[in-house]
Amino acid sequence: MFQRKAFGRKIAEPAARPAPVAAAMPRSVPDADGKLRAIPKAIFDGPQGQFLKELGFSADDPSNIIPQAEDFDRMIKQSLARQEERRCRLEAELLQTYGHNSLRPYFICGEGVLNTPFGDWLIRSMQLMPYDEWNTIYLPTDAPTAAVMRLPQHPLASLTPLDELIHKNLAPIREKVLVARAQTMEAMERVEGGYDPDLAARFLAYVDKERENIVAYVERIKPLVIDLLADLEAKRG
Repeated sequence: MFQRKAFGRKIAEPAARPAPVAAAMPRSVPDADGKLRAIPKAIFDGPQGQFLKELGFSADDPSNIIPQAEDFDRMIKQSLARQEERRCRLEAELLQTYGHNSLRPYFICGEGVLNTPFGDWLIRSMQLMPYDEWNTIYLPTDAPTAAVMRLPQHPLASLTPLDELIHKNLAPIREKVLVARAQTMEAMERVEGGYDPDLAARFLAYVDKERENIVAYVERIKPLVIDLLADLEAKRG
């Protein structure tokens, strides 16, 4: 169950496919109900509303509501609580099966990634919460647990060179999305009425795709990170 290459997928619940992320193209003016929407409610009530509905959008979809600061605080706390639930569940399983269960989460995008403008963008624009499954693996913190899990022990810190490499590989996605957003907003300004739901829908679909690319990249490197930690542990003796 705890083979190194499979770790991170075996113990985790399958993640639902994310909805398009509305926060990537914010608006400064709330609708009449006080909510900020990527695609204004009035658009859905107008002649273009049917087109949006056929694309699978509705005004009150969570993906169309732009979260505010207090919403992100709540979402991060919920992400941390979910992580603790997963850790406790795995610890209970390990204790029952092997008698050893000393674990600690390791975050693939660590402090050197999250404590940057890119990290803030990940959370606020892409709505990728730092403690969710996409960014987490569980590593043992003592030798008995490491032996039963067949995994290296937790380094007890974020690895700066690894954070720098991940940031270097992922940061260009942010730049591409920001360019696409600017181009979309410029195109909007040339449209009669200042809004084109087709442009908005295409942009949100593009953001959704890039969000999936970020998650897929992190999933691909999870086993590589584990191998790197194992090599570092072996070199330390």
